[in-house]
Amino acid sequence: MLLDCRFVKVSKGSTVSTVTSPYPSILHNYVQSSRFADAVRLCRFVKVSKGSTVSTVTSPYPSILHNYVQSSRFADAVRPCRFVKDDILWACLAAMSAYAKDLNTAEVSYAAILEAEKVQFIVNIKDIPVKEARNAEMALLCGSQQDAEAILLTAGLTFRAIMLNIQLYNWDRALELAVKHKTHVDTVLGYRQRYLERFSKKENIKRYQQYKDGIEIDWEKIESKIEYEYQKERERPTPSSQPASTGSTGSSVSRTGGPRPRVSAQT
Repeated sequence: MLLDCRFVKVSKGSTVSTVTSPYPSILHNYVQSSRFADAVRLCRFVKVSKGSTVSTVTSPYPSILHNYVQSSRFADAVRPCRFVKDDILWACLAAMSAYAKDLNTAEVSYAAILEAEKVQFIVNIKDIPVKEARNAEMALLCGSQQDAEAILLTAGLTFRAIMLNIQLYNWDRALELAVKHKTHVDTVLGYRQRYLERFSKKENIKRYQQYKDGIEIDWEKIESKIEYEYQKERERPTPSSQPASTGSTGSSVSRTGGPRPRVSAQT
């Protein structure tokens, strides 16, 4: 995509505007304001949707950056970004390194364009002791919620899959998993209760109404069970060496257990 004489390659344009997308907000804003926002074809010129042709100059740096990423030379990819000092180039590297699960490069790139929330999210991912859980969080960062859950369930990390859905306010799915695996039903009900109390809402999900009267919400027990789950993760066997590369915004964090849900003003 050519944006006011800058070449921006966005491999999945439909995700640029999503909250969970790895694409920095600067890319979305730039696409929206660009005079070439409707461009549909690029060679050495721009073919606009109305049919007119506009000649323009393209930068060589995006092609250089893409070649580095394609060959997994992320340390080399950082150098042209630092040399050019272009936020758009940093944004492209941030998105590509996030998809490639290179945490160090993604962290540096997001920091360069002041995406503080994504930087903190990546720092939190690095604290997670289980590789599959890290991969799930990276999938979440890249906007693949279903992939994130599938990774966790395949690895036997049912608790994290439940917490993932709580974090994303997928209340039906969270309770479905808890009931199916016969674990942490009270945890799901407890977080749901907190959510409703915080926003002065009444329960309107029939399945929650069925379970809330028969299960006691004891937060001391719930916190104890949560800590036990994270302790089990810390004690899991891990490879002798873990690569630096391994996908939530809006969550509070346990430094030893990764992201934990926090109720916010979402429905």
